[in-house]
Amino acid sequence: MQSLRVIVAFSALLGLSFYDGILVYAASAAMPAHEAAAQNMPSTQRSPQLNGLDPLQAALLRRWYDAVGRRRTHESFGELITRSAKVQLGKPYRDAPQPAAPETLNVNLETFQCVSFIESTLALARCTWENRPGEACFLREIEAFRYRNGTMAGYGSRLHYFSDWIDDNVKRGRLVPLTGSLATEQVQQKFFYMTAHPMQFPALADPSVFRAIADTESRLSERQQLIIASSELATATDSLQDGDIVAIIGSKPGLLVTHAGFIDRGHDNVARILHASSFHQQVVLTAQDVADYVRRHPMRRGVMIARPTPPDWCSHDC
Repeated sequence: MQSLRVIVAFSALLGLSFYDGILVYAASAAMPAHEAAAQNMPSTQRSPQLNGLDPLQAALLRRWYDAVGRRRTHESFGELITRSAKVQLGKPYRDAPQPAAPETLNVNLETFQCVSFIESTLALARCTWENRPGEACFLREIEAFRYRNGTMAGYGSRLHYFSDWIDDNVKRGRLVPLTGSLATEQVQQKFFYMTAHPMQFPALADPSVFRAIADTESRLSERQQLIIASSELATATDSLQDGDIVAIIGSKPGLLVTHAGFIDRGHDNVARILHASSFHQQVVLTAQDVADYVRRHPMRRGVMIARPTPPDWCSHDC
C-alpha cells in the first residue's frame, strides 16, 4: 500500500495522475430500475442498466444537496458549480481499479478522482439549477455526461478519454468550447494508452470491447486538437469564469489530457483550480492561479477549456 502511494505521489509531481485521463469509477449497489418512474423520470429517458444508489450513496447525495441548498438569486451557473464543488473540499481522493463486470452506472460519493469529481459536481449543479434535487435527476445527468450521445450502451460507449468527453458533451450543448478562441497551438496526439495497458482495464479481455476501444483510439488519433500552450496561459486567464473546466495536456504516451478541474475565482478574483488531487489525496483548491499551476511542471504542455451550460441553455434535451 505504501509503495502504491509513492507511485501516485510521484506521478502527480510529474503532472500526471494514476490512470491519467481515463475514466475510472468505484462501484455502488443497485436499486431496481422500475423505480425510475416513481422518481418522476420517464422510463423512455433512462437506460435499462440505469439503477439507483445504495443507501450510503443516497444518503451522501442528500447531504450534498442539503449543503448546497437552492439556487441563489442572481447566481450564475458557473457560481453554482463552484459552490457545489467546494462542499467536497477535503473529500479523499481514490482512483479505484476498474471492474471486469459488465458496464453499469457506478457512482461513489465517498471518494473522488478528477473526472468523477467533475461529473458528480456538474450533475448535482444541473439538478439544483432546475430545482430537481433528487436521485433520478442526478443519475440521469451522470449518464448524460459519461457516455457517448448521453446513453450508456456498454463499456465501449463510455467517454474514456477526456478530450473525447469534452467533444461529445460540446456536440450535445452541455459544454461550450473556449479553447478555439484562445488557442495558441495545434497538436495531433496518438491515442493508445488503454489498448497498450489492457491489464488496467479488465473489460478489454473481451475482443469485441477491445476492438471498440481501438476504433475510438484510432478516430481520436486522426484529430487535430487546439490547445492553449502553458507559456501563453497567463494571457487567457482574464477570460476564465467560475465553473469553467480546465483540462491539462500532459506528456504521457498515448494520452492527451492527464488531469482536469474547475476554475474558481473566489473573493479575490484569482483563477485557481478546484480539483480532486492525486498528489494531495483529496479535493483541494490550488494556492496559485491556473497559469502558475500549469507552468510549475514541464510535463504539462498546456490546457483545453470548456464552459458548462445550464440545463435551460439549449432548446432541446441536452
